[in-house]
Amino acid sequence: MTLSNDAYNLIDEMITTRVSDIHQVIGQMIKGDFDDESNWQIVEYVFDKLSSEGCGMGLRFYNALLEALWWMFQRERAARVLNEASKRGLFPELFRRSKLVWSVDVHRMSEGAALTALSIWLNNMQEMFMIGEDLPMLATVVVVRGEIEKTTDAQDFPIAKAVISFLQDTVPSSFIFPGWNKGRIVCQQSQLRQILPGTESSSSREKMDKLISLSNIPLISAGAIASKSDGRANNVDSRTDSTRTELLTNAV
Repeated sequence: MTLSNDAYNLIDEMITTRVSDIHQVIGQMIKGDFDDESNWQIVEYVFDKLSSEGCGMGLRFYNALLEALWWMFQRERAARVLNEASKRGLFPELFRRSKLVWSVDVHRMSEGAALTALSIWLNNMQEMFMIGEDLPMLATVVVVRGEIEKTTDAQDFPIAKAVISFLQDTVPSSFIFPGWNKGRIVCQQSQLRQILPGTESSSSREKMDKLISLSNIPLISAGAIASKSDGRANNVDSRTDSTRTELLTNAV
C-alpha cells in the first residue's frame, strides 16, 4: 500500500515522539511491529490504559483507529483491533444471533470500523454455513437507529451509503433496504444460500477463500517509490523522446 508522504510522515512522527507512549505504540502497531502474539501484549496494555478514559473516548479512539487501518489496507489488524474493542465492552450491540435473525449493528461506527465489522460478520456467516449450521431467515445490517429509521432519509446517511455500496460490490443483488425500515439493510435466507458457498468436505473448506479478504498490505511511502524511480524515469524520458522522433520521421 502506497501512502502519501504526509500520512507516512505522520506515522513516523507518532513512533518517534517522546511526548506520548500511546502514540508510539499505535504508530508501531499500524506498521505491523507488534503482530507477534508476545508483542501484542504491549498493544493490549495501551488499550487497557485507554479504557479508564470512559466509553465516549473509547468510541472515538477505536472509530478513528479502525478508519485509518481500513483505508491503509491493514485490514487483518483492523479485525484484531475491533476484537479488542469488543473485549473492553465497546459496541455491545455489534453482533447478535437468534434462530430467525443474525444481525450486525454499525450505527455508532465510522465507515472503516463498519466495513471491518461487516467483513468479519460475513466471513463468520460463511464459516458457520460451511460447517452445516442452519442459516437465519433474515440477515440484517443496522445502519441507523431512532425515529429517522422510519423515513427514507435514513438511506442518505453516510454510513448507510457506505455499507450498501460495499455490499453491492461484494455480494451483488442480495442485501436491500426493506420497505418496513430504512435503517436496516436485509438479506433473505434464499439469497444467503446463493452468495455463501455450500457445505464442502473438510479438505475443501481448508482451501476455500473467505468471502471477504482481510489481510495487511506492506506500507510504502510515496517518497520512497519516487526516489527509487528517479533513475529509471530519466531512461524512460530519453526512450520516449526517441520514440516520438521515430514516429514523426515515419509520418513524414
